[in-house]
Amino acid sequence: MTVKCSCKSEDCNIKIRIDRMTSGIWFTDKEGKETLMDLDANTIVKLITELRNFLIELTNLE
Repeated sequence: MTVKCSCKSEDCNIKIRIDRMTSGIWFTDKEGKETLMDLDANTIVKLITELRNFLIELTNLE
């Protein structure tokens, strides 16, 4: 699964790609350089929790 930046710029390279084969997340910066972050179960739970909390904050804004 790939999540691209929301900036709407056509030349934006920033994205996050979840790779099940490497058990990690690939981060692509604005220059197109990739970095792999290895994930374990605890890191995945923490990431999901933080994203959930961020979503709750976004939806509660007036």
